Amino acid sequence: MGCMSVVSQDSGPDKNDKPAVYTSGASRSYVGQMPMITNATLRNNVFFGLSADTEEAKVKLEADYTEALAVSALLPDLEVLPGGDQIEIGEKGITLSGGQMARVALARAVMAARPGGLVLLDDPLAAVDAHVGHHIFHECIVGALAGTTGLLVTNQLHFLSHASVARVIVMKAGELVEEGTFAELAAQPTSNFSKMVSSVGGSQQQKDESKVEQKAPEKAGEANIKVVNTGNGELVKKESKAEGVVTWATFHFWFAALGGIRVFLMLAVCSWMFHLAELVPDIFLVGWQMDFFTQETNWYFGICVGINLFGFGMLIFSRFSWVHFTFKASRKIQSSMLRRIMHCPMGFFGATPSGRIINRLGEDQMQIDYQLPSNFQVLCISSWQVVDQLALGISCRPWVGVFVLIFGMLFVLMREIYRRTSREVIRWWVVTKSPVFNIFEETLSGSTTIFAFGREDYFGERFERALQVNMEWLMSRDVANLWSEQRLMCLSSLVVGVLAVLMVMMPSAGASPQLTALGLIYALQLGFSLKSISQYLVSVEGVFTSVERVMEFTNDLQQEPPWQMPADAALVQAKWPQDECSLVFEDVCVRYLPHLPRALDGFSVSLKDREKVGLVGRTGSGKSTVMGTLFRLELESGRILFGGVDIAGVGVGHLRRQITIVPQDPILFSGELRKNLDPLGVRTDAEVWAALKGCSLCALVESLEGGLNAKVAEGGINFSVGERQVLCLARALLRESRVLCLDEATANVDPTNDKRIQEVLSQGLQDCLVLTIAHRLHTVLRSDRILVLERGYLAQSGPPASLLAQPGIFKELANQAGIYNVISDAPLPTQAEGEEVKSI
Repeated sequence: MGCMSVVSQDSGPDKNDKPAVYTSGASRSYVGQMPMITNATLRNNVFFGLSADTEEAKVKLEADYTEALAVSALLPDLEVLPGGDQIEIGEKGITLSGGQMARVALARAVMAARPGGLVLLDDPLAAVDAHVGHHIFHECIVGALAGTTGLLVTNQLHFLSHASVARVIVMKAGELVEEGTFAELAAQPTSNFSKMVSSVGGSQQQKDESKVEQKAPEKAGEANIKVVNTGNGELVKKESKAEGVVTWATFHFWFAALGGIRVFLMLAVCSWMFHLAELVPDIFLVGWQMDFFTQETNWYFGICVGINLFGFGMLIFSRFSWVHFTFKASRKIQSSMLRRIMHCPMGFFGATPSGRIINRLGEDQMQIDYQLPSNFQVLCISSWQVVDQLALGISCRPWVGVFVLIFGMLFVLMREIYRRTSREVIRWWVVTKSPVFNIFEETLSGSTTIFAFGREDYFGERFERALQVNMEWLMSRDVANLWSEQRLMCLSSLVVGVLAVLMVMMPSAGASPQLTALGLIYALQLGFSLKSISQYLVSVEGVFTSVERVMEFTNDLQQEPPWQMPADAALVQAKWPQDECSLVFEDVCVRYLPHLPRALDGFSVSLKDREKVGLVGRTGSGKSTVMGTLFRLELESGRILFGGVDIAGVGVGHLRRQITIVPQDPILFSGELRKNLDPLGVRTDAEVWAALKGCSLCALVESLEGGLNAKVAEGGINFSVGERQVLCLARALLRESRVLCLDEATANVDPTNDKRIQEVLSQGLQDCLVLTIAHRLHTVLRSDRILVLERGYLAQSGPPASLLAQPGIFKELANQAGIYNVISDAPLPTQAEGEEVKSI
């Protein structure tokens, strides 16, 4: 069940009257539950295509921009983000925290809103702390957006009692079940809304929001920068492009994947045998005509049939050999590249757009799969054709070799001119294809937001510009090919003419007229064979530019710690960590980049086996970094002992099998639902259903067509965000790991399901050490211990009741959330004022 509220359409203060003197599309704005963040600067993400035509409009636009940053609580973040609003945001907002992404989307909505327009807000308050949410609601939603019709989806019911909220709409199972003002619905004891208010602490909810102390947003040092810019402020570096000739190392890389130089020589010999199968029958026919072997006709006929059958066999064998070995090489290269990419540290994915990765795995790999074997095989065949044709021609007229040498030098000169141009053009063509993939994927995934803001033209122009640049280089490649084609054709025609005259005019060297005629026929083909060699030599080198790009991703990418280590075998034999799963942090320090302050600074704590621990703190205090260290995030100093073993000596593969994390952003993969819950297929249906029952998902799965075999769309978009989050939790429960990390794993569920899940976490994980990150403090109030982090160090540690009874950061955070005591009996703590609960 979820609530929607309609914010009243008041006139609003004069400062919100935005004249339409600059382009802005339709007067509608949308803030999604998972905001669309483009791979651009923070400023460009807020402007989202807005532009001004006059100086007056530009001044007004800048003023509106500053106001949007202020009301969305982004100004304090700009004080600590490298480059301020010019910070380059990674793909899908990986540079920012979830709360910062939500506030960027809010600022974008404020910029686009107009008096009388429509603003759709899909639970924008859930990703921020309580005091920041209070600021956003008053300064932005009912402040800067006054004068618009706002539709706010939320489960934070205490905000709905504000005077600006004209109506409350209650949704259940996709239907509108109740509608009215907050007072009207709350006054009905049997209404769904009244029950929802009671379930989240009704006595707290109806306080006047204006009486709540407003806290300032996070100050310097508290912004959560997950992936930070490099020292020069450039996060996403330009894609590298080699220059000059393709090095021998690139050829060796492909030959090694092929099976070595011996395999290539074998394929070259197969190509020669293939051409001999075409040449030998013609020579045999000459011998038959001359009765060279003085045999009967039937004998000649039988030998001729045998030679042709042998040639047909060599044709099949040659083609099969090329396909088999080159396919094997392509598969080996692709597997190696994919394995290296999957073992890259997270910083690589923040600095590398997905379009660049898709380009290497797509276009470049296709060139290696198809173009490289095809071109190389034709090059080998053409080379043998020239050798055989020269051998036949010289055997008839030896002086022909001198003239062929001269013409060969002309072909080499022509090829060198063509080679340099074609090689660089192909490199640029492949490099400029990456932005096409990147913009297309970005536009497709954010289509809902783009349509809502009416920015189709802006993003269409971005894609067209990138595509145009790529097509210009493709056209350049084709023009270079045509240029060389024309000139090589002229040169080959000249070769054919000269050789034909020489073969007729020069005296024979004792060759028979029949053999001379055959030599003349093949001499007429020599020019075209030389042309083919010149073209395919260039084409092969051009395709090898894709090999060098793939080689970069295969050999040069930074890798995370080793997947396997020597100590793993002994740990597996000892069934580590079967008996004792304590977790000890000893003076742990983490720094993401050398020029940045430490994300963790001397963090030390000892956690007991099966202990339930809550991690709390303001945004950027280091909570997520603590969890990251468990997965072998490199430490600057200190160590972490898990089950008495230093995890620095454990392979990440074996270590990560003992730890499960449920991220704040839920991920489902396309395919069957059962495969998402049990990817390795090691659980029985009964175990899967038990996990679903524990997460209150049985009714949902039973309602799906196919049940456990129901289809999951790409990214799980056929499920709500809350449903995806709970499904990810069920998947984590099925792993039965010894350590479970929950990063706001219930942030997107309604109060009822949140209560059920908290019961599962407290009662169904008795044999598991649980670490829970929470902005909503009520989700960790039943933990055995609370760890309070502040700017990378452990500020407080102890049971929740003890921390609430003493001054400190935890008590301050709890007071902001309206929590003043902990009830230790069976009922779960209720949600208090200021707490965030997302709707499903």
